Amino acid sequence: MKFLFLINGILCLGIFLFLFLKFVKHYEKDTVRVARSFSFVGLVYFLFSLSSFLWFFDLLSYAENDFLFLYTICLILQSLILFRVVYLFSKNKRLFYFLAFYLVILFSLFFSIGNFLHLSLIASSLFSLLIFIEFAFLDDRYRKAGYFGMLYATVSIIFNLILFFDVGDLYLFSFLSGILFFVFAYLFLIDLGKFSLQQNVRIKKERSYLFTLLGHLIFIITITNFVFIGTVGIHEFGHYGVSKFYDCDYQRIVYEEGLFHTEILCSDLSGNLPVALGGVLLPLFIALILFFIGGKFMKEVALLIFGFNLISVSRDLSGMGVSDNLIFGVIFCGVLVLIYGLFLLAKSKSEEILYLGNSGDNSPISSTKVDNGGSRT
Repeated sequence: MKFLFLINGILCLGIFLFLFLKFVKHYEKDTVRVARSFSFVGLVYFLFSLSSFLWFFDLLSYAENDFLFLYTICLILQSLILFRVVYLFSKNKRLFYFLAFYLVILFSLFFSIGNFLHLSLIASSLFSLLIFIEFAFLDDRYRKAGYFGMLYATVSIIFNLILFFDVGDLYLFSFLSGILFFVFAYLFLIDLGKFSLQQNVRIKKERSYLFTLLGHLIFIITITNFVFIGTVGIHEFGHYGVSKFYDCDYQRIVYEEGLFHTEILCSDLSGNLPVALGGVLLPLFIALILFFIGGKFMKEVALLIFGFNLISVSRDLSGMGVSDNLIFGVIFCGVLVLIYGLFLLAKSKSEEILYLGNSGDNSPISSTKVDNGGSRT
């Protein structure tokens, strides 16, 4: 393990130095904002490097829970910085929907006590994957870096899911993820040196049907899991929030038998019903707000939240004495709503009106069409 501390410390120090030197190189260019954002990510890896060296030389004792806390906070910061980087390129205001929902997820998960760190890692990786998908489809010149960013985020999701079930070693997984991030950063910043942030001409290439279908499928799977994690957090926060109005000293969100649920002990047993209703009604309330106030994309997200919430309330309804037949009916309705929401999401994505910001006002890069005679329009 000590040897891994040394290797990871050298890797993270190398990432920091690489990002810092690239910031210096781009300081007088129009890409300085992007390079500066990456330099802040470099500070995150410098912190990892410093901690690893301290553990290697036994100046500090390594504790997995402490590293989990450090790793979670740093990954959240990295996700937010990468969001800023991608937005500097795309100017796609729809990305703020993902940012707002991500922040709501973090706020909700904060009250899940023991599960906050692991679930936040999963949510941060999903959020990173969403913005990497945007980047990969944004411009052909950065497609390679975007694909590797998607690979990095996907591997991170897999690692974090494994860790959630208490399997694997957190520090080893962070080391492997760091290697993938370094490759992504290298490819991205090398391309950044070749192309200006603002381009007058955007060359569009015809993509194969299989490539387009695969991109849509990855996006839909990612956003569905992202909404699922958010719904779980909001649902359990509803229980937690109401429990604070009663004499409830113990709250814990646990994963059991394929479902999340909240364990709460209250001295005042009259609060059991309101506490149960809190988890049922809060996601429903948020879904209704998004459905009636938000745009087309928000309506589809609202349907996903509503469907996931109906499926997840089975334990709450059982605790309130609702019959199994009615519970089955609620779950069946939830599945139908979820399928309908996924259908609308897939339809919108196939029409390219949802995510990539192809409208002229959302993209900083104007399109140019060349006909067979070579004239421009």
